[in-house]
Amino acid sequence: MIKAVLVFFLLLTAPMAHASLFQCFYEDGTSTYSDNNCPEAVAQVDLSLKGSWMMRKPKGTRCQVRCNANRCACSGVSISLSSRKDAVLKAMDKLPKAHMRQRSALSNCRKCPRSRRRSVAVNACDVVLYQSVIKKFYRGVSERIVAQSKSSKIALEKAQRSCDGPGAAAPKSETPYGEKLSCKQQSAYRTAVTFARLTHQRAQREIAQLTAGATVLELSQPKL
Repeated sequence: MIKAVLVFFLLLTAPMAHASLFQCFYEDGTSTYSDNNCPEAVAQVDLSLKGSWMMRKPKGTRCQVRCNANRCACSGVSISLSSRKDAVLKAMDKLPKAHMRQRSALSNCRKCPRSRRRSVAVNACDVVLYQSVIKKFYRGVSERIVAQSKSSKIALEKAQRSCDGPGAAAPKSETPYGEKLSCKQQSAYRTAVTFARLTHQRAQREIAQLTAGATVLELSQPKL
């Protein structure tokens, strides 16, 4: 009887031992934890993959990354550098998945022919490529994204205050009916605030993506 109860308890708790835990990052700078995906989050991290080991070069690989002004490439795999910010965010997002593919390929090829082992080794090139892009550009991109986030917040606050005080636009007519519109009703104010808000929201999304990537790779966090 005791043995049966023990088996039942192990079966009951087994799925919990392997449950995933995600950290979800939102546009407003907050984060939460969930045992499932976060569809409303800007970015998410599978904490089972978290670790600085992701920035170590895979064992046995001979891949060499070459970079020029336009792109970084490694054995046919490449990433565009037309926007270093986009390149770093893309590399941080793809590196954990590339590690999973590489580890899975190696574990399934312990006794496979040498010709296939060589082809499996090529899968490590995207790992090395993403690592190289992050190591080369992360610090500069992080500082740039933080600066853009701060400046976009200041610009939004300035646009929102533009109708306050003695410098505010005087009421004027912008309709065929001759209605007098207040400063905050005028198209110039609405356009300026909308543009500033969209710019700030984009910067907040990039901060969330950068923070998520830095969390899973255990890099220095962006300092706001």
